[in-house]
Amino acid sequence: MGTGLLMPLAFDPSLHRLMQLGYPIPLRGQLHGNEVSKYLENALVFVDIGANDYLNNYFKTEHYLSSHIYNLEQFADLLINLYRQHILEIQGLGLRKFLILEASPIGCIPIRSHNLKCNATLNHTVEMFNTRLKSIVHDLSSNYPGSAFTYAPSIQLFNSLFNNAEAYGFKVKDKACCGGSDDSNGTGPRWFANTVPCRNRNEYLFWDGAHPTEAAQRILAALIHNTTSF
Repeated sequence: MGTGLLMPLAFDPSLHRLMQLGYPIPLRGQLHGNEVSKYLENALVFVDIGANDYLNNYFKTEHYLSSHIYNLEQFADLLINLYRQHILEIQGLGLRKFLILEASPIGCIPIRSHNLKCNATLNHTVEMFNTRLKSIVHDLSSNYPGSAFTYAPSIQLFNSLFNNAEAYGFKVKDKACCGGSDDSNGTGPRWFANTVPCRNRNEYLFWDGAHPTEAAQRILAALIHNTTSF
């Protein structure tokens, strides 16, 4: 959840830097002839964006006007149109294999869940986005047969991990291993300086108030790999 489709959220605007640097030109100094094209064609583009546009934009009404300008349907349409545009920009560079993840269930992260129960309203909002995303992936697959666009049902996989956390070795799934203020019980949104992380981080599902731990990410990656063909 490190970036968003809207520019104010582009903490790491990789796509824009990519275009400004003229990528894949740097590769041409390392590869020769059609090796660049083959390299890009065989590369896998992992795309996991969208959740931050809700978590750190639409629902931050004190900082952004999005919720005053768009209703939820309109906002989802806006994001999806930008999503498609950005994917095609990357595809235009010569990349051909895309693994596109659903936006994550922001209602289940520690700063939004309560008493081990996910915020159903927030998750429903993200589902509106994901419904459109699935349609876009189908559309891209139909209109660009030379490329592979794979849709990963990451919410289903995350829910399986969240609901069966203990079976995967996690003892804590409602609090963060690191982050938060003194009165937040470890459910603050991110890591803060001078904060001491938990010692048993492999037993925590979340690293901070919004991001899974490395242990959780490894399991999610394995689940995606085992359930998705790309």
